[in-house]
Amino acid sequence: TIYSAFRQRLHRQIINHLLGPLADQALVAGGRGAPGHVRQISSMLVTHAQNGDTSLLPPGSAWNTLIAGAFADGVADLSDTLGDDMDTWTWGRVHQTHPTHPLSAAFPEMSEQLDPPSVSMGGDGDTPQAGSYPASDPYTMTGMSVARYVWDTADWDNSRWIVPLGSSGHAGSPHYTDQTSTWADVALIPATYSWDTLESEAQTVQTLTSDGDKPVRSSYEGSHQGYGVTIEQNVMVEMRDGVKLATDIYYPAINRDRASGQFPVILERTPYDKSVPGQTTKAKFFARRGYVCVIQDVRGRLASEGEWHPFSKEAPDGYDTVEWLGTQDWSNGKVGTMGDSYAGSDQAALATLNPPHLSAMLVGVGASNYFHGSMRQNGALEQRFLIYAYRMAVTSHEANADLSLKAAITRIFKEGMPDIVNQFPLIEGSTILSRFPTYEQWAMELQQNGDYDDYWKQRGYAPEEYYEEHADVPTLYLGGWYDSYARNTCECFMQLRDMKQSPKYLMMGPWIHGGYQENYAGDLDFGLEAHINYNDLKLAWFDRHLKGLESEVVDWSPVRIFTMGGGEGTPDGNDRLRHGGYWRNEPDWPLPSTTPTPYYLRNNGRLSIDKPHEQDNPTTSFVFDPSYPVPTIGGGISAANPIMEPGAYDQRGDPDRFFGSEDTLPLNVRDDVVTFQTQPLEVDTEATGPIEVHLWASSSAVDTDFTAKLIDVYPASGDFPEGLAINIADSIIRARYRNGFEKAEFMNPGEAYEFVFQLYPTSNVFAKGHRIRVDISSSNWPRFDVNHNTGEPLGTDRTYETARQTIHHSADCPSHIVLPIQPA
Repeated sequence: TIYSAFRQRLHRQIINHLLGPLADQALVAGGRGAPGHVRQISSMLVTHAQNGDTSLLPPGSAWNTLIAGAFADGVADLSDTLGDDMDTWTWGRVHQTHPTHPLSAAFPEMSEQLDPPSVSMGGDGDTPQAGSYPASDPYTMTGMSVARYVWDTADWDNSRWIVPLGSSGHAGSPHYTDQTSTWADVALIPATYSWDTLESEAQTVQTLTSDGDKPVRSSYEGSHQGYGVTIEQNVMVEMRDGVKLATDIYYPAINRDRASGQFPVILERTPYDKSVPGQTTKAKFFARRGYVCVIQDVRGRLASEGEWHPFSKEAPDGYDTVEWLGTQDWSNGKVGTMGDSYAGSDQAALATLNPPHLSAMLVGVGASNYFHGSMRQNGALEQRFLIYAYRMAVTSHEANADLSLKAAITRIFKEGMPDIVNQFPLIEGSTILSRFPTYEQWAMELQQNGDYDDYWKQRGYAPEEYYEEHADVPTLYLGGWYDSYARNTCECFMQLRDMKQSPKYLMMGPWIHGGYQENYAGDLDFGLEAHINYNDLKLAWFDRHLKGLESEVVDWSPVRIFTMGGGEGTPDGNDRLRHGGYWRNEPDWPLPSTTPTPYYLRNNGRLSIDKPHEQDNPTTSFVFDPSYPVPTIGGGISAANPIMEPGAYDQRGDPDRFFGSEDTLPLNVRDDVVTFQTQPLEVDTEATGPIEVHLWASSSAVDTDFTAKLIDVYPASGDFPEGLAINIADSIIRARYRNGFEKAEFMNPGEAYEFVFQLYPTSNVFAKGHRIRVDISSSNWPRFDVNHNTGEPLGTDRTYETARQTIHHSADCPSHIVLPIQPA
């Protein structure tokens, strides 16, 4: 208070000297609203005082004398205004807000209702509580800042804000001035950032309509948002073996108390922390709409007891949790499950035990068999799971109990993974992962267990082995063409649709892992229609199958897919390609309307629907050096950060984007990548469905790998002078498992064998003028472990042998890829 009065006196003395009779015009205002020349002079005075510069002072004046005089004059001014008792001097006694509503002058009789209250406001233009005031009356506020924000870029929903009055401009609203006192205290309130949080926290919802009854926003509205939320955290639910799992329960509430009655229950079981903002937002969304929503940390993770052996206990633990929920007094006995990735797969695991209270499932990007289409693929190891072991160790019980260990594993995961990946296969005890025994044990098991045996046939890894026992409940399977579980998702639907009576649905978008609310994958832009509102989808599903409401689900087709392609093929302004696409409904999967069409690998790099001729050159060879593998550029990858990027990309090297890439050349200029492609297509050609490769090949090694990649080749254009080669689907096969995965059978060097394996399914239109291309090689690293060509035990061999690989494309050995072609 004294400082502000002193500053006013000091400024007036100096500006009176500098401007004489014009001083009153110059001193227009002070504080936050001061004009530029006043702020500039104020700033100069500070610098001059620090340096002893008297050039702006009246002749003969010294800073010490001038400051002392201004201080005394300021104190005298305050004594006249506030009295002689300095203990009572506060800026807020005289510095107060006097906001007026624009209508107060026209309707003075209503000013008491219209004008916001006056409050004491500490501070002036040099403080966070900055305000504006006339130079002639420094105690009357004429303006202030309109808002303050603190944005948390690590957790946007943890951001905070404040405004001087309130969030409503309606004088009758409870939110008209409800932030005023908080603003005056220089405090902040939580900011609602994400759309999901906004929906879950909203107290009222207004829907804009275009014609009186049709909502402009066409998303499903569903169950009325008629409740508040009350939360019971860390309820320790006991499993059959005595281990207790930490469970957060979100109840519908009225006036902060749990609502009476019984409600359907929605369960998600996660290894990724039940209490993160995304989980709490989702749970509140459903609780407000009349569901008890339950989020549980799986065994051995975060707040739950026990040790974490991925998926080994998810079947019994999930069963026990569902049955506990179904028998609580607040439950109506109907339990639905939801979740993605691990939380999708643990649903499949618990369903193999057929819990009686399980009533519906929404399985996002989950597994039918981790050996065949996830952790291993046709015998090869998906090395992203070794990376995943390090990622999960960051939030392990061991790390959370030892902050120095947590800091070390966090630093290594963020900065040291390239060095670790370069040393794969892992050597037990050689890295920091040895400080996390169960995590290292799991990584070693994945790396070394190549045969499809009892280890892989447990319920958590291979739900499809137990489909006869699987619960018969309505289920929606949700996935994406560039998701790591695309094949699993489609196979879950295909098998259970035929085995069970309850409705099964399949929905496949163009997304990467869990990217439902995005309209792109890698460098491809699929248009605004590609994304979905995931909460709306889940609400429609559970409203129908847990509440029996007539939601949009009643009109769903069994299969809904997004067909990629058909776009402009030009840059979208965000460094992506307009590939385009559209949603469509289908009666079944695979589509009954498609025709499995062989495209044959021919000599001279041709790909044709015509079979090879006797006179064709029958083979194409290349040398595979395991120490120089082909780098991974996109594909159906998940949980591989910070090493691999999922999605669709031009198959061209880029050391800044793709780990293992050493140059910017197209992959197919490498000697160990063999390309077969069609002539430019004369018409749009759609491939939708599963894709199967029949590759005839021989090798100088007793064991090796072969990879196949389906590519959409864009022709050269003004935007892309060299054209583009966009990956659509791919896979790999390990030669020792060509006849089955239960045991290894090595090759006779030089003998030709037929390798039959599936690529991930897709739906893509290869546009007129494009080419369909297939690239054959023997590695895709670091996505898959590199075959050392020695035939030694998997995961331990550290020697390499170069192999000469021969692709056969003769009349007797007609290598081909079978594409599911949709008639024009």
